[in-house]
Amino acid sequence: MGNKMKKLICALLASAMLVTSAGVIAFADDETTTDTDAEVTETVDATEETDATEETDETEDTDTTDTDTTDTEDTDTAEDTTTTTTTSSAYDDDEYYQKALSLCSTLGIITGYEDGSVRPDSNVTRAEMASIVLRMLDVQSMSTYQNGFTDVDSSHWAANQIQTAMEGSIISGMGDGTFQPDGNVTYAQIMVMLVNALNYTQDAEYNGGWQSGYTKIAAELNLTKNTSGDYDTASDRGTVIKMVYNALLADYKEITSTDDYGNVVYTSKQTLSEAKFDLIEAKGILTATSKTTVTGTEMQDGEIQIMDSDNNFITYDCTLTDLEDYLAQSVTYYYQENSGLTPEVLAVVYDSSKTEVVDVDADAIESVEDGLVKVEKVSKKKDCSEATIIYNGKIATSAEIEEYGGLDAILLPDDYGSLKLVDSDKDGDYDYVFVNNYELMIVTTASSDKLTGKMSDATSDDIGATKAVTISVDEDDAVITVTRNGAEVKLRNLKKNDVAIIKRSLDDSVIDIVVTDESVTGTASAITKKLDASHVTIAGEKYDVANIAVDDLKSSTQSTFYLDMFGRICYIETLTATGKLQSGESYGWVMNAYLSESGDDYYIQLMTSDGEQELKLSTKLEYWAPTATEPVTLSDSEVEDTISALVSGDNFIKVDDKSSGTPIRLVKYKASSSSNTVNKLYCAISTTTAASSSKADDAVVINTTNLNGTPSVSSSVAGYNISDGIIEFKVPSSTSDMKDSSNYSIGEATSSVYVVRENGASVDYVIGEFTNTIYANIVIQFTASTTAIAEFSDMDSAGNGPSVMLVDEVEMGVDDDDEIVYTINGYRGGASVSVTTNKNTNFGYAKTSSIWGGTSNRYFQADEKWNAKSDDYLTDYLDKGDILIYTTDGKLLLTYSRASDAEFDEDGEFVESSIPIIGVNNATNSSSRVHYLFDQITDFDLDDVAWVNLDGYGNVTFDPSAAIDLVTINSKGKVTLEEEAITISDLEVGDYMFVNIIDKGSSIQAMIVYRFEN
Repeated sequence: MGNKMKKLICALLASAMLVTSAGVIAFADDETTTDTDAEVTETVDATEETDATEETDETEDTDTTDTDTTDTEDTDTAEDTTTTTTTSSAYDDDEYYQKALSLCSTLGIITGYEDGSVRPDSNVTRAEMASIVLRMLDVQSMSTYQNGFTDVDSSHWAANQIQTAMEGSIISGMGDGTFQPDGNVTYAQIMVMLVNALNYTQDAEYNGGWQSGYTKIAAELNLTKNTSGDYDTASDRGTVIKMVYNALLADYKEITSTDDYGNVVYTSKQTLSEAKFDLIEAKGILTATSKTTVTGTEMQDGEIQIMDSDNNFITYDCTLTDLEDYLAQSVTYYYQENSGLTPEVLAVVYDSSKTEVVDVDADAIESVEDGLVKVEKVSKKKDCSEATIIYNGKIATSAEIEEYGGLDAILLPDDYGSLKLVDSDKDGDYDYVFVNNYELMIVTTASSDKLTGKMSDATSDDIGATKAVTISVDEDDAVITVTRNGAEVKLRNLKKNDVAIIKRSLDDSVIDIVVTDESVTGTASAITKKLDASHVTIAGEKYDVANIAVDDLKSSTQSTFYLDMFGRICYIETLTATGKLQSGESYGWVMNAYLSESGDDYYIQLMTSDGEQELKLSTKLEYWAPTATEPVTLSDSEVEDTISALVSGDNFIKVDDKSSGTPIRLVKYKASSSSNTVNKLYCAISTTTAASSSKADDAVVINTTNLNGTPSVSSSVAGYNISDGIIEFKVPSSTSDMKDSSNYSIGEATSSVYVVRENGASVDYVIGEFTNTIYANIVIQFTASTTAIAEFSDMDSAGNGPSVMLVDEVEMGVDDDDEIVYTINGYRGGASVSVTTNKNTNFGYAKTSSIWGGTSNRYFQADEKWNAKSDDYLTDYLDKGDILIYTTDGKLLLTYSRASDAEFDEDGEFVESSIPIIGVNNATNSSSRVHYLFDQITDFDLDDVAWVNLDGYGNVTFDPSAAIDLVTINSKGKVTLEEEAITISDLEVGDYMFVNIIDKGSSIQAMIVYRFEN
């Protein structure tokens, strides 16, 4: 094995951590980024000058000392052993950079940091750049440093690299005897080093030298392609990586000798990657991977097939994965001959200039007739009549297509499927169609060779119809991929009730299974059940519901809803209330009672954890009255009279034991499973009644005291313990609302709602069903009607408080009940946020005297301007540039400051009093309340931390990278929002800043700047 091959293998191993999680060195076409020379702003001062003398030194021919030095270069300084960060980068979506990084890391030119990160936004030093260029030239050994620069000591980590680069005329220093090794390399200096490395120094000098000559040659060599920068501005690692990549693909002039006149003689041109790494660039069409083929030729693991430009089908070794997206398409690929063995492809890049690809979601297909696909909003039909069909990763034979129902049928995937149409030669007819069709399965059992579960029955017109399905697999012949939350697992690792999306070929030889554990917990509302078009709202968000889950949808029932990879609800797990129940017993809330139309039976209407129930009462009913100390058995004649009087007279126990109090209609019941007939009905009794009962252990015991505002001590309220997960009944506080099932929610409690550090909870609630006399098993929370307008006093200022946004626009629409709703879109920290109103929404202007009210500033105060029952429009009161405080459920909205109120005097100066400054008040004295600050910036600075000085408050410190939203208002009333967030460096003294501080005054949730301009 040659030295270059050994070096490449080592480089591949060293750089493995730098390749994306999928391991693919394959990215979008170069043309996705503008293919132009870089934009360079020329400056007067040059920082890197080159010698004007002829370049005669060849790096490999220098008098070097073979020191076998391990380069620490661009990454291995002492401070580069930090942990991996997850901050976003400007290069995250830069496909050209990703392609450049892949090839450079594969060749060992970019080795990254010890933590596996690349940090493309960080700067590169001049010493690091010199070292990178040497690796780009495949320099195998380093010269010993000879003290050529006054500011480089032999102990410097890159001293030998600097000496080697100087001997190769790659660098020449700053012209004053220094090199400034730890200074940031500039855009111009990178161009100089790369032009010199490619042996175009004489060309650059002939064309004017510094600066114009090097700029001209760098542009001709495409070194600045897809980059930009100022000459004297530091360039980040992302720019360096792209420019090095460009150099690898540039023509390299290798020096062979000098003529009789001393002129350098070069070999014929070839790319640098060919000259130094034996890397060959070629073009062709990718025809097969180990997963999928479009020619019928099967590949083994680690192999791909490419049809080259001469129409030869060539098999290559290739460790890249996830190349299926490029099948049947023209690609540029880089490969290396392998000493008589199969050549190996190291990188694959899609070439859109040779191939047309159209991706079509199933819901965008209007019709298919005789292989002509009509796509919505596209006038010309797509001709796929002669196309090869690859169905879920495998070529479909004519017989399989016919059995499926014909070409037109197979070109119509299900709702969440898609087509990829590929015109390999751009002649207008599509040569290949990749059909992606997905099946949803709720798993029953899984083993290494079999998967069983429940799927929707597509042959039935009944909503929710299902069928049992078994998929048998052959581990030896089938290609099976199973992923759970992005990680590959074994088929046998799937478990009961997993939500699995399955994509399988017609012969089950290629199977992809994707399982997600994503779920939401809450209660279902606004339920719509239609075949292939069901949906539901949970916590204010609307979800599609797969047919397989429709039958399990129950209103007002606390459940966990499991989602598939498309975000559909596919499996529903209802949280069953258990408390102190015995076998067969359930809890319910009495909504009503009535005599059947025949007059023969008496029914009770209950809200339960399984939703609304209407159950017949037994003629021999075991009954415990609200004031009784033990149960009795009611005869046939007594049942109707007793229960009718109970419900119509509201003779239940009452909150706070007041006759006018809210009735506590909680009951425990037992019904026959065969006839749904209730034979046991125990009404809730008070703790006082229970104290005199010898059978209280069998009763439903409730402490009737409303614990709203009761101080808590060590998570105990009034001596009772309330914990997470106990049964929670959310019931209407008005008796008239108790007949409406939409007013209920039954599930598991979150104790923090009821146990608040300072003064107990701010909601009305009672507890009961105690264990060991102090541990509650049930909490009953009394809520307003679903149609009641929310109160501003319900906007709690504790903890993180409500959310904040800078308003951009207000959209008007209608909900499922054809009621007008508004969606308010805006920004927080440069990210888009939105909230939608509902039938409870109340909107107001924050009170300028005091935005907070109640004991210890518990809640918010506002002047009400609009609510969901108003006849006017929310858009009359809310404008672009307003600061909005809101609850995420959309019930409560109030503006903190209104851009539309800004006034300017006759000289165009902002009138400060026109936007009231709701300044510091006693809320900031509380360590548990949200704080809002809004005042003029008098000073700011970036030290170890960033800080601004607000006129009425003082210094506010924050992370210097924190995102700040900016709104500009001019004297003509024009309001402009910056969609991209700004940072502290963009602030100006005189700006007005709003700061939202949460988490006991230590964390900033939002920062918004108002800038007033003449």
